[in-house]
Amino acid sequence: MASRVVKQPIISRNSRKYDPWDLMFKEEAVTDSGVYNAQTKIYDTFITLAKTWASNDVLSLFRQVFIHCVDSTESNLTPALYILLQAGNEEDFHYTLNRVCYILVNNWETARDQDAIIELIDVLTMATDLKTGNSPKLRKLRRWVTTFLESQAFRDLKLYTSRETQSSHWTHRYTSYLLTAQSLNQNNPDEQRLAANIASNEMRREFKRNLAMYTLQSDKSNYSTDTLKNPTLLGEHVLPLIRKILTKKGKFGCQDVANIFLAQSKNAKFKHFKRGLAEYIVFAIGSEEITKLLQTQISEYLETLYTHYDKRPVDDAILLRTANQMIDFLIMNRRGTPAPTMTLLLSKGYALTLAILLLKVIMISPKSRKYLEGKIGDLVSYYGELPEGECQWLIQFLEILNVTFTIYSDRGSTLGG
Repeated sequence: MASRVVKQPIISRNSRKYDPWDLMFKEEAVTDSGVYNAQTKIYDTFITLAKTWASNDVLSLFRQVFIHCVDSTESNLTPALYILLQAGNEEDFHYTLNRVCYILVNNWETARDQDAIIELIDVLTMATDLKTGNSPKLRKLRRWVTTFLESQAFRDLKLYTSRETQSSHWTHRYTSYLLTAQSLNQNNPDEQRLAANIASNEMRREFKRNLAMYTLQSDKSNYSTDTLKNPTLLGEHVLPLIRKILTKKGKFGCQDVANIFLAQSKNAKFKHFKRGLAEYIVFAIGSEEITKLLQTQISEYLETLYTHYDKRPVDDAILLRTANQMIDFLIMNRRGTPAPTMTLLLSKGYALTLAILLLKVIMISPKSRKYLEGKIGDLVSYYGELPEGECQWLIQFLEILNVTFTIYSDRGSTLGG
């Protein structure tokens, strides 16, 4: 349903009610409950209108309210926005604007209206070209919107247009991991976490379809390499890599070994479980030298992990926490810096070995997969400022990881055979 434009009455300055163009309006203290109620009014209105109005009309209202501080519709959102401006807390305003954006993104993703999402980003981006305005409130609004556009929150928001707007930056290929990191961040609004989860899942499904088609066509004797689109950056090496990974899916492959380890660990005390875990992780991963080195490092790490649980039987909760800790040990620690284990393996050319180590962790704790993908997203962000030429070692690992986990994503996969 399209919005109905109505004539707004001019509110007298003497009435002391909100007029966005009133230069003499005196600010008064706003309570926390007042801010909360104003935010709720804004959220509820956009939730309703996103479901009932055409996207063009919603975008028009969004532009009026958050860019021009007016409202020519019956929604009457400007008093609520004024309360946020009057309260003077820029962080509250940024949170409100960010959450409204994801309310719209979620609805338009469901409706497959990607053009509306792109236009939403454009509406915000173009705000930087506008004059600051005459009203103190409008100047504050424009200033706050500008700082929002310079924030990580807006950079995160722009990821939702990545499928339609191709970027030359190397991190663009790993947007699904960046989105997963968003979905796991408890500080993000629920709407953002939901949108990030949906978008990242769709990107992984698309990669899986493309890789399956490429592999099937490549297996045909009369295929033409000129017509095939390789979804990876591994070039002609991707097909031998796939075949090498598939050999690990045969008898006593990763899943079989994981099942055996879990069966043997049933009802085991946590202390004994950790010893077995170190052996399981490094079982049949490669050279004897790297196997011994990793087993020593992993054993020493696990020995001091959660020692207060050592005499307790392993349950699902302890298993999940331990698996997540292993991911930290292999990829990125909780201080936000890359793990020495990852740096060592990749520097020696063991990208596939690291991918298999991570796969073996997920095989015994499938619920840890999202945690792993979030850590990969953190890793991409950590190195994101570096030029592509300095990140080839990481890019190769990410490509191999994508292929490995796509093949093992489910047993019915075309790639899995």
